[in-house]
Amino acid sequence: MQKLIKICGIRTIAEARLAAEAGADMIGLVFVQGSKRRVGADLAAACHAELGSAIAIAGVFQDQPLDEIRAVLAAAPLDLVQLHGGEDPDYCAAVEAPVLKRLRPADLARRPVFTGCRILVDPGSGDGVGIDWQALGPFPDEIVAGGLDPNNVADVIKLVKPAGVDVSSGVERLGGGKDPDRMLRFVRAARAGWRAVTEAEPRSAATAMRAQAARDAR
Repeated sequence: MQKLIKICGIRTIAEARLAAEAGADMIGLVFVQGSKRRVGADLAAACHAELGSAIAIAGVFQDQPLDEIRAVLAAAPLDLVQLHGGEDPDYCAAVEAPVLKRLRPADLARRPVFTGCRILVDPGSGDGVGIDWQALGPFPDEIVAGGLDPNNVADVIKLVKPAGVDVSSGVERLGGGKDPDRMLRFVRAARAGWRAVTEAEPRSAATAMRAQAARDAR
């Protein structure tokens, strides 16, 4: 399965372009009232028109009326709707697009009730809040976020082996705005982390087979 790198909190077409050039698979546009990263549907339309299939677009919503999501979807195609609040399974099922449902680590026992949704494990709201991933993983089917940056994303991937990673503040300049160098380094580090996981799997399997053979020989 293709691993996903998502850069969230994109605020301009220039940032979207740079994320695509860095090699990200998806950008996130925030439509949440009160967020410092909030944008309008016009940016989603502009990103779709300019970048096309070069990068997927997610819209981030939080405990908003379904009509607000429908309005954005009518103005611009979104590849994914990310729900970052307390939305229940019925609400998720009513969204007329694929859904990425955010769950905090304390809520992970609820994963099975969100049938048909991809799951984002995230303790924060794009504010760089970190987590002890080693105590929680692995997450082979989930996307993970929370305190990720170019310096730690490879280690987190090696620990929890996620299906994807999501970053916002970890690739921003001091004072806000996406940093092209940090985005590029994040993407490269994430890909390196997954390569390391893939390369380690045959060695782990071989070690397990040798251990089993030794036990059988006793």
